[in-house]
Amino acid sequence: MQELICFDMDNTLVYANKLHIIAYNRAFIKNGLPPVNEEKLKSLFGIIGYKLIKILFPKLKIKDAKKIQKDHNKIAVKLAEKYIKPVKGAKTALKKLRKKYILALITNCSKEEVNAILKAAGIEKNIFKVIVSNEMIKRPKPAPDPVIYVIKKVGVKKGYMVGDTIYDIKAGKKARLKTIGVLTGNQPEKILKKEKPNIILKSVAELPKYLC
Repeated sequence: MQELICFDMDNTLVYANKLHIIAYNRAFIKNGLPPVNEEKLKSLFGIIGYKLIKILFPKLKIKDAKKIQKDHNKIAVKLAEKYIKPVKGAKTALKKLRKKYILALITNCSKEEVNAILKAAGIEKNIFKVIVSNEMIKRPKPAPDPVIYVIKKVGVKKGYMVGDTIYDIKAGKKARLKTIGVLTGNQPEKILKKEKPNIILKSVAELPKYLC
């Protein structure tokens, strides 16, 4: 029986830092808030948008943080084609892995962002049997809910969760999948190692050598 591979999207399959830094800061300014330092923003990537915003601006109400998140999402959709680049070798790796595994995508981005980002990166949506965006799940990563959703949808319990953050590793482990960290994001290897993934690779480009 085929096993499952669940992929994170941002900084796992595509480089997305620049897009989200610009989109967040434009959304902050639009809502009367000051822009945030790039390094501070990058340190929080992997956390769902409205929670990231609440960390940066703790006095905001949840409804206001969610409104700013929606503004960010709209800006990101418009700018994706300009700022998104695929991780080198990611598209080739996905095509190879698809022959042997069921592929799924799990992201804290909105459905519209997913569509715009994948299109900008030249990654075909139909390579994934299931795509889980942030509207579909009440509890995002690091909760296991999006991974469990995929497992139930495809009827396969064995496989891998691949991502660049501790939130991906935590979600995969809680859902009882094997976990693979990649070093194309903002969290260094020593941080990923603390979550004890099964393996850490330089990028998804190395996955076929490891899994095929």
